[in-house]
Amino acid sequence: MASAPEIPGRYPDGLTCILRADMDALPLQEHSGEEFSSERDGAMHACGHDLHTAMLLGAAQAMALAPPRRDTVLVFQPGEESDHGALQTLRHQNLTGLRRASAFAVHVNAVMPSGTLDEAYVRSLRSAAITAISPPVFGLNVHRLGAEGKRAVVVEVPASIDGPHLVYKNDYFGAPVRNDSDTAWMKERQIESMYRARFDEGRHSAEALDNLFGEAASGGDTDNRAWLIAVTHPRLPRLGDRLTRDAARDVGRA
Repeated sequence: MASAPEIPGRYPDGLTCILRADMDALPLQEHSGEEFSSERDGAMHACGHDLHTAMLLGAAQAMALAPPRRDTVLVFQPGEESDHGALQTLRHQNLTGLRRASAFAVHVNAVMPSGTLDEAYVRSLRSAAITAISPPVFGLNVHRLGAEGKRAVVVEVPASIDGPHLVYKNDYFGAPVRNDSDTAWMKERQIESMYRARFDEGRHSAEALDNLFGEAASGGDTDNRAWLIAVTHPRLPRLGDRLTRDAARDVGRA
């Protein structure tokens, strides 16, 4: 059974913070000989969920002594290994009524030395987000926190920017859409609207590129030499101020 106690924040602003940890074990007989070995036959914490639960209990203890800024829900999820616990957890009464929330989950890794993170592992995380999750998560962001030897890693799931993607769901096709760490299914009108927006964007992008090409090519000595003209139309808006035309030309000349 899922448990999701709520800790009131000191300055609630409508955005709830969710801290989640899985707590189920695997149906294995432990023979590790460690002092913290499982005391139950046929059940073993071989995936680190006991550590996850301990960390969340530690966070609960800290918040009991110093209440958090925002309202916080501590989610202890069962059935992560068997894939049946997520829906049960989401139906908890302290989660169903949330309108705005940011969710954080933790997972330990016994493969790499403590406090380290190499580029190969970051690439494996991004690969798994695309190949092992439906709908796939593109643009996964991995943030390193802390110093070497005391490293924590935050894996950020971005909002979906490209949709809809049709996938086969039961006996029909559906269009899942990802919003941060949540996944929902589009209604028929939403699918139509998204496809129309995608086609309009493609048409407008083509027109914009044609205009940029014509502007860049005008006045070129095309009779005596070959010209290579490259133009770009960013899919995502850049952060900060937009480059001026002169600044963009300087970048191209660099």
